[in-house]
Amino acid sequence: MLMSRRDWEQLSQLREGDIAEINLSTTPVAALLQGDRVEAVVALRESSTEVVVEVYRKDPKDWPTPINVDRYRVWERLPRHRDYAEMVNIASTEDNRNMRGFLEDHVFLVKDLVTQGHWLHDLPPRIKSVVGRKSTGA
Repeated sequence: MLMSRRDWEQLSQLREGDIAEINLSTTPVAALLQGDRVEAVVALRESSTEVVVEVYRKDPKDWPTPINVDRYRVWERLPRHRDYAEMVNIASTEDNRNMRGFLEDHVFLVKDLVTQGHWLHDLPPRIKSVVGRKSTGA
């Protein structure tokens, strides 16, 4: 999934170790927020080159664990990614000025695999403290 670097930079003023609530509703990533009720969207800067966006959704049909969390890795500097050359080759493109310009203008959100931690009873305490909610009311 693509997002303009300009939109991302407005959302991602985080230092390493920081976590903050973000609003994706006015960005091209708003499609992530469709469907189930969104309880929280946060960004966590895990390192100088890695940010994770977590989308917490309430899905009553998953009772007794109605909170689903989807994690997206934000690739801010794709040419530095270890698989960059392979990605360029698979995309049948070239690492040229046009490609570098496109990468300069965009960040990539790549969904993590769904793991056991995807289904939760409630929002984690650290997320509640960031978004200022006491309970999801499940």
